[in-house]
Formats: sequence, C-alpha cells, structure tokens
Amino acid sequence: MGKSKKKSRTNNRINKNTAPKRAALRDKTNLSSHEIVSILARAEQCDQPGSERKIVESLRLLGDNPTISDQLQRNQFLRLKAIGHAHSGEYIQAEKAIAAGLREAPDNPDLYFIKAYVAYSMREYKTSLEAGLKVIALAREKNRHLPQLEEYSYTENRLSQLLNVIASAYREQREIKTATEFFERAIMADPGNHLPYINFSMMLKTSGNLVESSEVVAVGLTRCSQVHELRMLEEAFKKKASISACMMVKNEEELLPGSLESIRNWVDEIVVVDTGSTDRTVEIAESYGARVYHQPWANDFSFHRNYSTSLATGDWILIIDADERIVEDDVPTLLQAIEEDRFGVISFNVINVYGADESKVTFLNSFRIFKRELDLKYEGIVHNVLKISPDLPVLRTSVRLKHLGYDLSNDKMKKKFERSKPLLEKQLAENPDNTFALFNYAQLLLGEGMDRWEEFSPQIVKAASRAVELTDPNDRNQRPTHLMCLNQIAYACLYVQERDKAMEYARRALEIKPDYLDPMLVMAHTHGELGETDESNSWFEKYIETQKTFDGTTNQDSLILFHPASQASAHYGLGRNAERNGETDRARDNFLKVYELSNGYYDTNSQLGKIYMGEEKYEEAEKYFLAQIEHSFTDMVTALGLAYISLRRQDESKFLKYHQMALELEMDKVHPNSLVRLGQLYLNFDRYHEAIDIFKKALSVGHDDLELRSLMAGACYKAKLYADAAEQYRVILEGNPNSPEILNDLANCCFNMEQYDQAEKYYARVLAAKKVPVVTYLNYGLTTARLNKPKEAISALEQYIELEPNQPAVWRILGDLHTRTGNFESAIAYFERCLKENSSDPVTLFGLSDCYLHMGHRDSAILGYRRILDLDPNFAPARQRLEQCEQIAIDSGKATPVAG
Repeated sequence: MGKSKKKSRTNNRINKNTAPKRAALRDKTNLSSHEIVSILARAEQCDQPGSERKIVESLRLLGDNPTISDQLQRNQFLRLKAIGHAHSGEYIQAEKAIAAGLREAPDNPDLYFIKAYVAYSMREYKTSLEAGLKVIALAREKNRHLPQLEEYSYTENRLSQLLNVIASAYREQREIKTATEFFERAIMADPGNHLPYINFSMMLKTSGNLVESSEVVAVGLTRCSQVHELRMLEEAFKKKASISACMMVKNEEELLPGSLESIRNWVDEIVVVDTGSTDRTVEIAESYGARVYHQPWANDFSFHRNYSTSLATGDWILIIDADERIVEDDVPTLLQAIEEDRFGVISFNVINVYGADESKVTFLNSFRIFKRELDLKYEGIVHNVLKISPDLPVLRTSVRLKHLGYDLSNDKMKKKFERSKPLLEKQLAENPDNTFALFNYAQLLLGEGMDRWEEFSPQIVKAASRAVELTDPNDRNQRPTHLMCLNQIAYACLYVQERDKAMEYARRALEIKPDYLDPMLVMAHTHGELGETDESNSWFEKYIETQKTFDGTTNQDSLILFHPASQASAHYGLGRNAERNGETDRARDNFLKVYELSNGYYDTNSQLGKIYMGEEKYEEAEKYFLAQIEHSFTDMVTALGLAYISLRRQDESKFLKYHQMALELEMDKVHPNSLVRLGQLYLNFDRYHEAIDIFKKALSVGHDDLELRSLMAGACYKAKLYADAAEQYRVILEGNPNSPEILNDLANCCFNMEQYDQAEKYYARVLAAKKVPVVTYLNYGLTTARLNKPKEAISALEQYIELEPNQPAVWRILGDLHTRTGNFESAIAYFERCLKENSSDPVTLFGLSDCYLHMGHRDSAILGYRRILDLDPNFAPARQRLEQCEQIAIDSGKATPVAG
C-alpha cells in the first residue's frame, strides 16, 4: 500500500499540456456503443476522394485498438484505419490494420483493395497484383459485380481505381498487353476517372507509341473533370522536341536490327552512313525507315561520324551504334530530359555487357545526345570523342545504353582489334602525346585478355605511363584520363604478377579518388595472391560497401569502370580467402552470396559442392555440382565430386559416367589443385586405381610438385604397385635427396618387393639424418632381421620401443632375436612382457618355453609346452618339443608322459 500512495503523489505532478490527452485515453475504454457508431460515421464521411487523410484524425478518439464488440463495426474501424493511413502515406501502419482486419474477415474485398494500393505504393508489385486479383476473384465467387457488394463500401469509382492499380502493377512487371487490358477496363468502369488515362498514356509513351499515347490524353480531356495533369501531358506532346538518330555502319546485319528496334518508336528520323557494307545492312536500315547515305571508308571514325550529324534535321542529335541498345525503361527519362532548355548536352550510362545473361558489365559515362544548333564535332580517328566547351551545361542522366561490342565472336573481336590497332598507332605516330589516344591504345591492348597479357603488358604500361605524365589530376578535364591510366598500369602489372608495382599504382589512383572501385579490386586480388588474406578481405569488403552507394549519374569523374557491379567477384574473393584460412562457414556464406547474385559465376557452384561434400552433406553437394554443369562449365571438382557421390551410393554406372567425364575434360577446364584434393577423397574410399588416374591427369596438365608425387606414390603403394610407387619416390628424391620420410617410404617399397639390400641402404640413410621418423627404427629392424643380422635388428628395435613403449608384437620379435643370439635372459624378459598383455598367446609361450629348454630348465619348458597344447591342441611345434623332451628323458632313463 505504501508503494501505491507514493506512486499517486508522483502521478499528481504531470504536465498540464498532457493532462487532457491522458484523460481522453482513459475515457476511450468507456465509450458507449452510440459514441462508437458516431465516430465511425464521421470517419466514413471522410472516405471520399481527397478527404481520406482526415480519417485517421477522426478515428483518434477510439485509440489504436479499441474494444468493439460488434464485429461489423470492428471491421469498419479496421477498414477505415487502413484507408486513412494508406492515403496519409503511413504504409506500415496501413499494413498492420489490413493484417488485423484480414485475420478477422479473411474475405473482405475492401481490405484487399487497400492492400493492393499500399503494396503498389511500396513498389511490391507482385503483392499488389495478388491482392487486386483477389478482389476480382471474391466478386466472381459471389457471382455479382463489385458495385453490388452491399455489405462493403465499393462504388463504381473505386472499381475503376482498383483496375487502375492492377494495370499499373502489370505495367511495372513489363506485362504490357495485360496492363493495356486493365487500363481499358478501368476507363470503362469510370470514364470520368482521370488516373487511368494518365497512367495508360505514360505507358504507351514509354513503349514508344507516341500517337496512341496522345490519343488517350485527348479522350481523357473530353471525359474528365480533373484535367490539370492531362493538360500538362497534352502540352508536352505539342512542345515535343524532335530527335535525329545518327549512326555509321559497315556489315552490321546481325546487330543492327536490335539497335534500330530500341529507337524506332520515339525518334523522328534515323540517319545511317554506310561505309561499304556487302551484307544486308542497307536493306535492314531502310526497312526501319532510315535515310541511308553511302561514303567510302576513310580510316577515320570521326570523319564519318561528323558526316552523319551534318545530315540530321532534328532538334537533338542522338549518337548510337549498331551494337548498342537504349534500355526501354529509360526512354521516358530521356524524353523528359530533352525538354530541359538549360542543357545542350546529355550523357548516358553506357553499360558494356558480356554473356547471354549479361552477368558481367563494365561502365562508362558518355555524351550521346546534344542540340543540333550547337554544331558540335567529333575528334579521333578510332575512339572519337565529342569536343565540347568546358562551360557548356551538361546533364548527366541515368539513361542506360547497352553496348554489346566487347562480347562478339572471337573472329569478330579479332577483326575489330586488327582494324583499331593500326589506326591508333597511326594517330600516335602523328601525335605521340595525345593522351586520349594513349589511353585508348592501352585499353585496346588490355582488352585482349590473358592469352596476350604477357606480350602486351610492357606496351600497356608504356602508353598509360606517358598519359599519366602528361595529365594533371587537379585539372577537371584531365583527371579521368589520369585516373584510368593509373588503373590500367595497376591491372597490367597484376596480370603479369608484378604485385608490388600493381599495388603502387592502385594506391596512387585511390589517393586521388578514394571511392574508385576498380583499383580496390586490384588491391584485394593482389593481397590475396600474396597470401595476405586479412588485407585482401578488407579491400573486398570496402569495395562491397562503396559499390552500394555508387551512382553513375552523380559521380563527378567520367570514368570507364571495369567493375561497376562486381559484388559477385568480391564475395567470391572473400569465399576463396576464407577457404584458404580453413574458415568453412565464412567461405560457404560468401559463395552462397555469389550464388544469389550471379548463379553460374565461375566455379562458385563447384566450390559450394566441395564444401558440402566435406561436411558429408551429399544431397546438397550434388545439387550444386549439377548446377555447376547447368549454369557454367564442368570442372574437375564437379565431375569427380559427382563420381564420388555415386560411388558412395554404390551407383556404379553413374560413377563410371562422371569419372570418365572428368578424365575427358579439356585441359583448360582442369584445375590441378582440385584434382589433388579429389584424388585424396578417392583414397579415403580405397579407390586407389581411380585415384592414380586422377593424379596422372594432374601431372599431365603440368601440376608437378612434391605433394602430388607423394600422394600418387602413396596410392600406388596401397594398390600394391610397389614398383610404380618406388618410381615416384625416386623422382621426389631428385629434388629432395635427404628427405627422411621419402627415404623411409622408398625403403618400404623395396622391402615389399623383397629387395632387402636396397631397403637396408635407404633405411640406413634415414637413420643417419638429424631427425629420424620413429617408424624407421622398426622398419630397419625388420629388414636386418630378414637379412639375418640380429644384432643390428635388436639395436634398431630396442630404440623403437624406447620411443614407442607399448609394442607387444615388437617385444615378441625381440624375444626371438635374442633367442637367436643366445641371450636367453633378455629373450625371457621380452616374452614375459608380452604375456602380461596376453597370457594365452601360444607363440609367445612357445618362445619362452624354448628359452627355458635352451637354458637347461627342461621341466619349466615342458610345463610351458603343455600349457600351449591346453590352449591349442593343434599347435604342432609344442607337440614336437614335448616329444623331443620325452625322448631325451627316455634316453636318460627319466621318462615323462606327454599330455594329450
């Protein structure tokens, strides 16, 4: 009670401003049914277009979760609460109200309508569609039209809104045909609702159907009362600036259609300059309505480019090549951008894509559309550049232009290289200090790939270094070339394993531009190659964090980026580093991230399969191995991993299939380290002959080191191919002639081939080493025993048991050897030690009894022989000894009966 009074005194000291609110909160629990009905009615009055935001304020008197006993009233409360929060932009609160309402009324169409609206607003288009289509499904189940659902609040106007939301969600999912159907249904449901006209028109405009888009706006203006936004669209159509697309081509019949298809519906004219095509290029261009002009090839790209722009008649000139495509989703952004009178030049984000799935990209920002009245010209006989004044306003946009020109067939890429290289060399001969040409020359050579990196690396470094010398990173116009050339040098050095130099130039680039993505990966990969995994991980993680905020439209430096979106590469590097450090969980997490980002990236699936195999999760391993084959290439780990799994399942046919698949892989698909590891797995399964096949494959691809030779020798030894094993051990000894372990193993081979003299020689070399494997004393002792050298054998074996004390089998051998040398007391000592471990061993008892016999203790010996025959009546040597003892006794007149 004392506590309660204290609390009351404290509660009396409340802020005067909060007192009425707290009183109101207390009163909510005491609201009468009539008051609840009144509050809901006032809120319902706000459920009109434009007034929905007032609903939340009207419901505030009821609190967040009032006790309302009448179920219909509670459903009404939750519906109104969801509508109010949704139209106030409070989507999380709206979702909570919707979820609560659906728990109590799972088939409430109003709530599904609001859910569709909220999900669309939150860009959750799939969820929006599911909810919107659920409303329609509920109506069909009840076999009545939506406006006739009397127990709910639908009107014809809301049906139109619902259909408009569904149509818009389909539009975002790029299902244009279905979106069109629902926009038309939305307009039919309420011809006076302006929203479907606006959204339908914008979709048509985005798709390039400008005439149809304008017609939809015109119809909306005649039917709707709210026409402000429709008037804006109409004015935009009237003021539309014209665009001339200009391109130069030669023998582009394969790629040209895709380029023209991406622009045909929204440019006003297409100007094509053909420089000597002999295929269907001209025919294709004309089929798209292009004006085609012919001009003989002059070995100068800028010359033909400038000719094409001189023929344009539009307000704006768009530059595009046959191997480029404007991304359809970005067309509205471009059309809106050209209406900006403040800018004369607009830049695009050029995305160089590789592969059918476009899983690899590089990035650069490029000036691609400009006002014709500026009369801008191109310079550069190969990689032409638009010359613009530094003070000319430029608008950087997010418009994407996909470039396919770096992912052509090998033959086409070779022709492209052979055409560009001499032109750049000619340009540099005329002007050796042209920094743009120096950069492009280095870039061309860098793009030739690993087959020619060693050949071209000095030329790349020379050209890029000269460009670095000639450019000032503090000059805004020179800075991009300076940075990119530093990066070129770093990559060229990395490729030829000049790692210190690679890191030096990467650091220089990062000092100027700390968020430069490409050199971050140079640092990460270089540290990784040096085995410095902590430093490597740090750079990979920095790349991932920096890449998250990368935005080509706001980046101030117009750089060509090799790795604008290489998160998969970074996570792969983190996975490989973790694997090297034995951090299996971390390796798995990163490889799974790679799988999520780019299923089929290099050998990621193979790496995951290998990890799961190591954890004996064979079903998971099989899943990823099969994914490796399906999405990427078949590597040795994958083929042999599947063979191993088949082996465990005793599926001989699949085992042979995958094992043969592995052995038939092309040399460039073989990963020797993986071969070695999988060969080891086969050894664990005692499949020695198959393991030997794998190790031979590794040797055939040039993977020749001590570990592989040693594993192969071990496999041959276990397969009892002692001569083959000895051959491998001798090869290893050539590089490491005094290895105690290898000498011991070679001696073992000789021992098993009964080449005891050779075995003794190799064991003796081991014993002369500073560090002697313990087992060598045993092996040497056994060998000299076979050579009838008991003293040497005893010496070696006694050294062995001194190091490995508990060895009953060796004690027995020592007992036999001491017996052979006549040292019976020592022999007895060893035999007795054996019998303490196993008192019923007939062989040891026989040795002990013989010692007693040789020492003249015939009675003790006879007791021993009898004990043996009690244990094993068929032990012939003991019976023979007893018979000998009996004969001696008879001869001496002291007969002793033989037992059994």
